[in-house]
Amino acid sequence: FFKEISSGRERILPLNARLSVTIDGRPAGLEDLLVGQEIRVKVQDNAVVAVEGTLGSLLPGYAAARSGVKTGRVKSLDGDRLYLLENGQEKVYRLTAGTQVVREGRIRGLDDLNVGDRVKLEIADLDRGELARIIVSPSLGAVDLLVRGRLEGVYPEGSRLSLSGPEEYFYGLWYPRRDLELIELAPGAELYLGEKELTLEELRKSRLGAEVYLALSSVYGSPQGLKLKVGEGPAESYNGFIDRISWPLQQLTLSDREEIFSFRAGTIAVKDGKLVDPADFNQGEHLFLEGERISGGESVLIMLSRNFLPKAWQVYRGRLDRVEKSSLEISSADYLQNNQWERVARSRRTQQLVLTRAGLILDAVRTARFISPEDLAESRWSEEYKRRYVLAITDEEGNILALSLHRNLAAVMKTSIGRVKEADPVTATVRLERIQDWSEGYQRWTPNPDDLVLDLEKALVFDDHSFIRAEELQPGDTVYFVHDLTTAYLVFKIAY
Repeated sequence: FFKEISSGRERILPLNARLSVTIDGRPAGLEDLLVGQEIRVKVQDNAVVAVEGTLGSLLPGYAAARSGVKTGRVKSLDGDRLYLLENGQEKVYRLTAGTQVVREGRIRGLDDLNVGDRVKLEIADLDRGELARIIVSPSLGAVDLLVRGRLEGVYPEGSRLSLSGPEEYFYGLWYPRRDLELIELAPGAELYLGEKELTLEELRKSRLGAEVYLALSSVYGSPQGLKLKVGEGPAESYNGFIDRISWPLQQLTLSDREEIFSFRAGTIAVKDGKLVDPADFNQGEHLFLEGERISGGESVLIMLSRNFLPKAWQVYRGRLDRVEKSSLEISSADYLQNNQWERVARSRRTQQLVLTRAGLILDAVRTARFISPEDLAESRWSEEYKRRYVLAITDEEGNILALSLHRNLAAVMKTSIGRVKEADPVTATVRLERIQDWSEGYQRWTPNPDDLVLDLEKALVFDDHSFIRAEELQPGDTVYFVHDLTTAYLVFKIAY
């Protein structure tokens, strides 16, 4: 198969058995083509019959655009513009239909790019600022642990420090972590007291016995500290949507809260698992926030946000009303927005979904089994699945990525966060701990002190963008899930 990036979408076309490949007019093979190379594709009878590549500078009279490479952190994304923080300076580059995003060696869509990502930009045209490729570093700036503890010792010669009573932050709650009493700091780790940056020697001389907060990364094995903030007052945990945020004043408020929170350079800010600046957050974004009361009011120690689903994915539920050869229509349709179900804004509450050959279809009406999209399309004649309940995951254009069919769905379906405590592949069940349930009334996550045992037989389970089997879940995995207290229907394994 040949993958063509066209108008920002990826198309997969079969290759003709007599495919012709040339580069700058010379005979070549598929193995001679390079990722990102400029090509022309000839298609006949829906198959690629010829690929004509160019190396640009070898063509007579061809003046190649000035290219280049830049590295930095994604500051923000706005339409076709990417703002990069490079050596403290913010620069803007243009995204085009041909811009590729490469993450962990795989080509992804532009919607897979996140604020805070550390990237290498391959610039096709320096004068126009047009990007050919964006390579995302999986490790730089990655945060997978937030920890606090009493500072007992600082060892500048080994860039280490020791803590007593270390605790791990898990979406607004703190849990003991006795294995983190000795922490190594990464090269270039930032140490802050208020807005002042400290050296290890200054930290050792003046702050022993103080409570400290750390962002840790385990990408190279044992956890290393990337950023430390010294606590100065009693702390309290909050979560909610940002009501107002002012970057010049370095202040924010949360919905239904009276407190005005001040953030500083030392605030530990984490967005989708990456260390970012507090100014990278926006109004309407949900935050887990650890604040402390100091003389000037409420100060932010930690601010954390997480998209629990891939950004371009949408989740629908409803009843299957009509099946066509390449589409479905569901009625009484709802969609998942900000962790709760909202009605589709149409008079009949119907939603059209596109049935694709690559869609994953789980028939959970009786004994759970996977069927092909073609099987589901053929059911339009027998109406076997008509009026069955549907949970569907689509891309932003309504193409079905995965779908499950059910005899019934509970009227009340909850969304929760938790951690796998036990997983039984024989019974297809998991026991979850550290549960937090989304409260539609309070518009925030609320702790649930009890463990929860869920049946996964009829669940669609994902790790990042990929479907996985339920038995692949392991103790210690963090999950975001849709359930009815006994059965899980959608499970998304998430990083920190």
